[in-house]
Amino acid sequence: MKILYSRHFIADLDGIADYIRLDNPPRAISFVEELRMVCREIIAVHPRIGRRRPELGADRRSFQTHGRVIYYNYDPKTKALHFERILGRQNPTLE
Repeated sequence: MKILYSRHFIADLDGIADYIRLDNPPRAISFVEELRMVCREIIAVHPRIGRRRPELGADRRSFQTHGRVIYYNYDPKTKALHFERILGRQNPTLE
């Protein structure tokens, strides 16, 4: 399976790390790694696990974990998984 990460997704992860780092620098690293692990070991293995979100676009899904919502697209024809955003308290809206 081909896995892609948008620049917004990477920026969201950086924002999450920056937010947590203010109070607990070691936890910022481990928390972001846990989020990456969910992407690799849960969503990538079971790409249809997320809730379908047709109101946000064709093939878009969301998956909640660790108080965050991961938005992604899965194209079963090409077997491509594209992580678009990861939203939470630090950035609550899709923009």
